[in-house]
Amino acid sequence: MKKLITLLLINLSIIAFSQNIIGSWQGDLHINGQKLPLIFHITEHNKTLSSAFDSPLQNAKSIPFSSTQYHNNEITLAADHLGITYKGKLVNKKIVGEFKQGNFVTKLDLTPHNS
Repeated sequence: MKKLITLLLINLSIIAFSQNIIGSWQGDLHINGQKLPLIFHITEHNKTLSSAFDSPLQNAKSIPFSSTQYHNNEITLAADHLGITYKGKLVNKKIVGEFKQGNFVTKLDLTPHNS
């Protein structure tokens, strides 16, 4: 019984201290001295994560990511049809990460987006 209570308390503490990734996040890609704002939308349905992104300057909305993985405050997003991957870590309500598309690689940090 003590082991069961201990496991329950450990699980509750993990849930209580884990950071929430669900929501909209914004950041700017820096490309040849220009800023390209991106907004990532991460949602959960039936305990499964999915995501999409907007590129407002390109009038692109709700471009789906084909894969959304989140574990230990680390997120990996992939849009295979565009050759895009994003890997980041949620730290203090900010996602610190790296954006890749083909051979292009750059830092991309995200903060909560207020719609």
